[in-house]
Amino acid sequence: MFRKANIGLALLLAFVLCFSAVSSAFAEGDPLTGGTETDPIEASIKKVFKMPQGTPLPGATFDFIVTSISANEVAATTANMPTLGASTSNPLEGKFSVTYSD
Repeated sequence: MFRKANIGLALLLAFVLCFSAVSSAFAEGDPLTGGTETDPIEASIKKVFKMPQGTPLPGATFDFIVTSISANEVAATTANMPTLGASTSNPLEGKFSVTYSD
């Protein structure tokens, strides 16, 4: 009797842990609206560079690759998406670099 109860409890806990781990994958915010071709909506990327206090800032470059996925719920193509950043081998990708120097 206790063996079945332990298995049931273990399965229940496993289900709860799995569900809580993936629940944030279903989160969705409000869609962005209001941008035009002459006045587009801006997006930003934040890179947190943590170092101990008193450590000199080393020279560093952070490279970001952004990929176009969709525009107004239509799959991205070179016809409906602008060029993003520096060119890469994929026309729907763009490369951005941020450099810190000492």
